[in-house]
Amino acid sequence: MTSWRNPITALYPHLSGAIFFGLGVLTLIRPEVLEYYSIGVDNAPARTAVRAMIGGGEVGIGVVLLGGAWLGLYVSQRCTLAAMIFVCVGLARLLSVGFEGDLVLASQPLREASLELTLGCLGVYAAIMARKTELDV
Repeated sequence: MTSWRNPITALYPHLSGAIFFGLGVLTLIRPEVLEYYSIGVDNAPARTAVRAMIGGGEVGIGVVLLGGAWLGLYVSQRCTLAAMIFVCVGLARLLSVGFEGDLVLASQPLREASLELTLGCLGVYAAIMARKTELDV
């Protein structure tokens, strides 16, 4: 039985990998995109740090998710990795809204958290389905 019988399992690591890779490349090229979040990148050291830590980190995650088969990672492992990143980022965003205590200004973070948590839950499902398929082999 192959993972292609469940399209979510087959596509999830590629979709999440493309999201991370695309966001990482965008941040590498235009670190000012983070000014949307009031993250100042008005000097070279700040832009370099944002490019390296955020852009490079997201590109790295994307490469692992997209090319994980070449690295010997099972689909279930790649789904789990992406799911845990999405879930942890979404939960951290919700926790941050709580720390700030300003729900009026929280509509954008709450929308982003709901998307991240949805993608995380989808990843957990994909990982479970992929693992069942891998055990059948």
